[in-house]
Amino acid sequence: LKAIGKKVEDAPVVGIAIELDHLFDKIKERLLELDSDEFELLVSYVLQSLGFEARQRQGKTGDGGIDFEGVLNVMGVAKIQLQVQVKRYEQSAIGERDIRNLRGALKSAHQGCFITLSSFQKKAIESAGDPEKTPISLIDGKRFIEIFTEQYDKVMDLLLEEDQEELAGKIKFRKGLWPE
Repeated sequence: LKAIGKKVEDAPVVGIAIELDHLFDKIKERLLELDSDEFELLVSYVLQSLGFEARQRQGKTGDGGIDFEGVLNVMGVAKIQLQVQVKRYEQSAIGERDIRNLRGALKSAHQGCFITLSSFQKKAIESAGDPEKTPISLIDGKRFIEIFTEQYDKVMDLLLEEDQEELAGKIKFRKGLWPE
């Protein structure tokens, strides 16, 4: 709430939830305006802001569903070999088959991550969390937008450092994260 200029102590709980839902919807609308390549590129910068060191951006026909491959370096404490699949779906929930396909495409010793603007079906969540199988992290639209807003300044800096002004302009929000 501080980010949008509201005092936390003055806001009723119901009002907070409504404002946050509205903010979430506005950000999601803006992200859905990106085409699939732009969204994948944005995701790569969000991941970079979290310590992901991409070795390869695949995202082509025949890539087995893998869009990025690299190492998630958690401040030097842990390094995780990670392969990521991205889907810019608005409504369609990701199903168990999508999780199985991603798991089948994973290289040995790699964990998986599935990022979407939509959601995951119950069976997909169960499959991704199966302790007998290779771990797959699931990032749904709500969680991705939370991460994006938390990392917003770092993402914008990375975009501008790498001459991605066009994409930066498409996702730019004025102070308080309200879409312009």
